[in-house]
Amino acid sequence: MQPPSDVPWLVLFAVGAALHFFLAAVVIQKRSSATADRLVLAALLAVGLWHGSRAGSLLHRTLTEQESENSVLLGLGVAVLVAALALVVHAGVAWAGLTNWLAAPVYALTPAAWWLERSGHHEIYRLWVVLTLVWTVALCIRASRGGAEIHERRFFNLFAAALSLILLAAAAFGPDSSSVVLASLLPTAVFARYVYRYNLFGLIIGQRIVFALKLGIVFAVYLLAIRAVAMYVRETYGFDEKIVEVVLIIAATLIWLPLYGWMTRFFSKRTKLYADFSKRLIEEAARILDLRKRLQYIAEEVGRTFDLRRVVLATVGEPPMRGEYGMETAGGCGEQLGVVKDLVQSLGADVYHKDRTASAEMRRFLTDCGFNYLFPLRYEGGLLGILLLDTSPRLYLDENEAILLGMSRQISHSIETCRLIEEKIGLERALARQEHLASLGKVAATIAHEIKNPLSSVRTLAQLMREDSEVREKYDRDLGYMIGETDRLNRSVLQVLDFSRPVPEQTRDVNLSELLETMGQMLERQYSGGQLRVATKIEPKLWLRGSSPEIIKQVVLNLALNAVQAMGENGEIRLEAEGVPGGKIVLAVTDQGPGIPEAIHEKIFEAFFTTKQRGTGLGLAIVRKNVRHLGGEIIVESPVAEGRGTRMVVTLPAGIK
Repeated sequence: MQPPSDVPWLVLFAVGAALHFFLAAVVIQKRSSATADRLVLAALLAVGLWHGSRAGSLLHRTLTEQESENSVLLGLGVAVLVAALALVVHAGVAWAGLTNWLAAPVYALTPAAWWLERSGHHEIYRLWVVLTLVWTVALCIRASRGGAEIHERRFFNLFAAALSLILLAAAAFGPDSSSVVLASLLPTAVFARYVYRYNLFGLIIGQRIVFALKLGIVFAVYLLAIRAVAMYVRETYGFDEKIVEVVLIIAATLIWLPLYGWMTRFFSKRTKLYADFSKRLIEEAARILDLRKRLQYIAEEVGRTFDLRRVVLATVGEPPMRGEYGMETAGGCGEQLGVVKDLVQSLGADVYHKDRTASAEMRRFLTDCGFNYLFPLRYEGGLLGILLLDTSPRLYLDENEAILLGMSRQISHSIETCRLIEEKIGLERALARQEHLASLGKVAATIAHEIKNPLSSVRTLAQLMREDSEVREKYDRDLGYMIGETDRLNRSVLQVLDFSRPVPEQTRDVNLSELLETMGQMLERQYSGGQLRVATKIEPKLWLRGSSPEIIKQVVLNLALNAVQAMGENGEIRLEAEGVPGGKIVLAVTDQGPGIPEAIHEKIFEAFFTTKQRGTGLGLAIVRKNVRHLGGEIIVESPVAEGRGTRMVVTLPAGIK
């Protein structure tokens, strides 16, 4: 079926050649060494050469006004077509995950297929073409069942359907019809769509490139329209067609001015949109003073605006915080954030993509966590956090990558600002609390002094009454209770006084090993009558420089008393001390009690906080005050083993003498 004019065919083949060569250029930019990518590239080039050879043959016939097409170009076209079919079959084998040897028969029959067509055996040649297409359809259907992503499975199914349409068009309109040529462009159109929409096989067709292609098509159509109008004017009115063409081309410049303005708005609209979003995001986030809530707000806004599947915005400092967006969270990658922090600092890049980064560790981290992108959040050379993005079903952000890179710097500034505000608020609260505790301490000290003297009088009177035999016989139990309660109140008063008075200055070098051994023996003698055991493991020759033995004794005794109260004088207390790298000494007191809930690990060191019915809540507060005065820190570890036990760990700056 030969069309009345070669122009539609020429345009059709020229468009086909341009489309395939353009997609081949896209594949080349990936610089992939994978077999499937190389086969796709070779197939695109072969099909593009076939369209180009047909277009060249038709152009030659039009220019030379011959009745038949150029035989050399036709022979070249058949050669590249049979090669393209073999490459498409091989690509289908690779997509389906089968061995490459299955494509060998097609390659072996390729020269025979070319000879059959050139020698006039068209029916056998067409049968070979049909079989190769059917085989490729079957391979694509198999590949769709094993595709990792849903868009890949859909692509294989649509690609198989497009190949099937070529066969249907040939059966319905004949193998040489324009319908077959149009249908032959469908598989490539499906491939181009999925590359543009989903970055199929890691390929990118940018939005600006698509816009430029559309603009080029508009101008091509306009030039064809100019030619058609000029010919119509010449045939109808006998007017010189060249003058008409010049006038219409000049008119195009008048059209170009508003078109240029529209193009400028098109390119700037998206940038302005995200610039406004970035400004609004930072302004709204600035109103949120809680860092955790600010991270959550930013993660949600970034995810919604850029249409992302998942977003995790995490800090790398202590304590680590994060904001998340998406139905699926980051899963177990939270434990790897500490590792990736050192990795990001060592690599030093501004953005990481799992398919582009040269670091195998970074690729493994992003793959394991299920993210495509990692944006480091830096501020003044330091790493504050990371922004993780899952762009699925797309693989790349395209031009949005530069926008998010710029936004990551603003997010870093927002995080640092919020952190500084939190620190300032925390310092102000701590100062207010210290002032409150100082005034409370003064009041408590005054009251304690006022209570201490009457308590001494009550205790003395109770002891005197017990010396009277008649009174003792009658009220001995009550008097003993009075003396015991008076002693308990006196200890509470002494705790209040200890908490309110300043810590004495450290003036001596303390032999910590000897001091702790002595205290361990004292505790062991004190509780030797019951079932409580005291075990010690103290490294010899530990010295604290510029310290105070009274402070150390008070710290250890308070911790030991807490341990005894937790166990009820039944179990084992372990007193340990050792030197650690960095010129520090670690002192630990461990009990076998029920443990301390994690929710109150920090609260137990606050003044007047207690879980006991008859406690002041000052024991551990005094311990922390004394430890910090020595320049150290205290932490609680609970449970220790089998869901029980508490370990109080004191770290002090010192050296090993």
